Amino acid sequence: LPSTAEHFDAYALEGVRVLAVEDDADTREVLRTILQAAGADVRTAESVREGKQVFEDWRPSVLLSDISMPDEDGYALIGWLRARPADAGGKVPAAALTAFVGLKDARQVRASGFQRCLTKPIEAHVLVKAVAEWR
Repeated sequence: LPSTAEHFDAYALEGVRVLAVEDDADTREVLRTILQAAGADVRTAESVREGKQVFEDWRPSVLLSDISMPDEDGYALIGWLRARPADAGGKVPAAALTAFVGLKDARQVRASGFQRCLTKPIEAHVLVKAVAEWR
């Protein structure tokens, strides 16, 4: 992920609770920095298991998840989420974060339950805009 020097409204995500599940520590920190700079309340998790726990304890309004992670992947996480009833967060908007950009990959991401596919490396203003659309 590039630097957060991109320009965006510092209040674009005010009041939005974002859970970012990403196994790479540097990418996780960049996501947190960008989203917080735009006003979001951010929690992160380094695995699907940890992400499920944070989701249940905190109930975010948006989920961002890496697809390729050790043990369980982002598809397992979105499957778990979409199996939940709406009043337990099953309809929370979700975006996949992936370095894979082929048409087949994008179709698989959407078919699995993610509404959006964000390609890494992602620019700060693109990330903020994508999350802001779900406000």
